[in-house]
Amino acid sequence: MNARFLGCCLGLAVLLFTSAASAQQVVVLELQNDKSGKLRRQVEKALQESGSVTVVSLRDYKAAAAKKKLKGARAMTPRAVAVTAKALGLDGAVGGSVGKSLRLQILDSSGAVQSARRFSLHRGLLSTRDARRFAETVAQTLAPKKPEPAPAPKEVAPPPPKSESEIEKENRVREELAEAHTVNDIKPPPPAPPASVVRAKAQRTGPRVLNAQITGTTTWRSYCSRPGFSSCSQYNAVDPTQRPPGDTVDFKAQIPYMGFSLAVELFPFAEWDSLVRGLGLLASYERGYSQTNVNVLTSAGDLTTRQVYAADSAITALLAFRYFFTLGREEPLVGFAGVHGGFGTRRFDVDANALSAAVRLPGSHRNYPVVGLDVTIPVFKFLRVEGTGNYFINPKPIASEVTPYGASASASGWGGEIGLSGDVWGPLGYLVRFRYERYTDQFSGTGSSWQSGGAAEESYAGIFWGATAHF
Repeated sequence: MNARFLGCCLGLAVLLFTSAASAQQVVVLELQNDKSGKLRRQVEKALQESGSVTVVSLRDYKAAAAKKKLKGARAMTPRAVAVTAKALGLDGAVGGSVGKSLRLQILDSSGAVQSARRFSLHRGLLSTRDARRFAETVAQTLAPKKPEPAPAPKEVAPPPPKSESEIEKENRVREELAEAHTVNDIKPPPPAPPASVVRAKAQRTGPRVLNAQITGTTTWRSYCSRPGFSSCSQYNAVDPTQRPPGDTVDFKAQIPYMGFSLAVELFPFAEWDSLVRGLGLLASYERGYSQTNVNVLTSAGDLTTRQVYAADSAITALLAFRYFFTLGREEPLVGFAGVHGGFGTRRFDVDANALSAAVRLPGSHRNYPVVGLDVTIPVFKFLRVEGTGNYFINPKPIASEVTPYGASASASGWGGEIGLSGDVWGPLGYLVRFRYERYTDQFSGTGSSWQSGGAAEESYAGIFWGATAHF
């Protein structure tokens, strides 16, 4: 009895080993537009539970593809399957895309598409029946081809009559096949596209590692300061005989001044398959040169006009997080929405020799934290609409610029951008934007020029145009 039981166990073990050894090895690739990966995990689980194939982990597949210098979207192509199949012992792969329905493809070890099926989705997932049927289809498609049996003799004995249970079984199989044809819209598999076409159609759903910009700038600056009031407009509305004593300054650019701007965006985790890819660093430098006239009204009632030469510069260094999304189905376009925060400076340096020593110089130097939002909406590959909003936290001028106006100061500020950009050729593109920034200063206490505080207002309006490049 014991020997007989031992023999049965040994036979079962041999049978299981033989079955596992003959099972086809398959990897489930990332599905296009399956952002959460839940459909890919369902397909992988269905294959594992079927027991008819051995599923190779996606991590092992990506590691093997990386050794062939295939990463990100390039690792999910038929060409990548072909060059990694031998190293992993793959018999095939499963890929596809998600839309209103799920389209799945079965690829063999050469990357050729052997079968393609479309499935309906229920609450974003396959039905249990469809998942099971697809797993069976994968095993049948990738199973080794059996040699065709020799033709039967011409004269054969008539087959025995079928039993009632066999007839019922055949009818049930026919009904299931008819239902599957109706629900899943089975179509003959299309021919496998060339590897070059697959690479051209591969779309990135995340940022580029490096984006660079170089633009020309055209800027208009205005500045005003008034004693004893909270805004320049309030001071101007009061009868001149009722205005408090103190010098006032009006600075308006009669013509815009020119300059240039450099900017860079670095996303070191761009190749990662997670939200971490949206973390990046943003930095910019702007420089412009101005020549204009300044009108200064002294407390004695004298109006002085001087020609002023000035240099305008701005620097920002920001940490950003962006959430990337795609629009379109045939050729997805990538956009994003994000937040950022960091540090900014704005300096308007006036040549001290341009004015007489008796006149205070209307320059400004500000250093401040900045937070903001940005968004990019793709319309076409060559056209994207972009917008940015920033809030400046207490961007007050430096102490030496506060002393003439009062004992202390507080400030507020904001800025915004709107514009267009797009790709022109390869990694090169264009950029056109309009930017506006505004600062408001409130002074209190007694200063060297004003006795009861006052207000100052400063604004910059600029147009940026130039070239972009991404890598």
